[in-house]
Amino acid sequence: MKIINSAISICVLILVLSSCEKDKLTQVCHSVPLTITISPTYNGEALVLNDSLYTDYLGRSFRVEMFKFYLSHLSIEHSSGEVIELDTLSLIDFSLSNYYYETVLPKGTYNTLHFGVGLDSLMNASDPSAVDFDSPLSISQNTYWSWASKYKFLMLEGRVDTSQLGIPQATFSYHTGFNSMYRTVHLGLGSINLTDEGLTIAINFALDSLLMGDGGSIDFVEQDAAHSELNIDIFETLSDNLSNSFYLN
Repeated sequence: MKIINSAISICVLILVLSSCEKDKLTQVCHSVPLTITISPTYNGEALVLNDSLYTDYLGRSFRVEMFKFYLSHLSIEHSSGEVIELDTLSLIDFSLSNYYYETVLPKGTYNTLHFGVGLDSLMNASDPSAVDFDSPLSISQNTYWSWASKYKFLMLEGRVDTSQLGIPQATFSYHTGFNSMYRTVHLGLGSINLTDEGLTIAINFALDSLLMGDGGSIDFVEQDAAHSELNIDIFETLSDNLSNSFYLN
């Protein structure tokens, strides 16, 4: 009887392993760790909020005091074409920490990360008082425009030197939003191979590219604030520059 039971166990093991070999993309037995990080930069260097001074494209000193945004529908595309959703929604606040996401994925080759900056129309219609207190959509996050019944997608605030004394004193503040400002980013990974050792995908969010790119440029003095439909041109510039503001470290 022991011999028969042992034979059955071996057969079951062979079947399980065979099943894993037939579908490496979805079987847990082939999953390995994947980490994704997003960090802010300016002109290729780490962006440090509040304490460090930087120079804008017009030669003026400035510092960043707030830089946060909604990251939604983060997914990764396998070389087979299958897209695996990873993180549905996060509110990234660089004044608190950089983005750090851990998961496990089947071994194999992956070629593209997909994600949105902001909220899709369904998320943007959420009631902040009807979600958990610690939810990214909670009223506690201070990202909700009560007057518009919509959320802020990206928030950037700081101070710029207008006196040429090297001391930033004039404020700038941009809060983008509205469904039409939602943007998707498709970041090529160059066919990375996820093996037994796992992998970390380090992404930079380049503030310099956000402020000046194909969508136009932002002048901290002449365009010092944007919080409503009256500043839709600034909204569009920042939103249109997003696609080229993310790059692999």
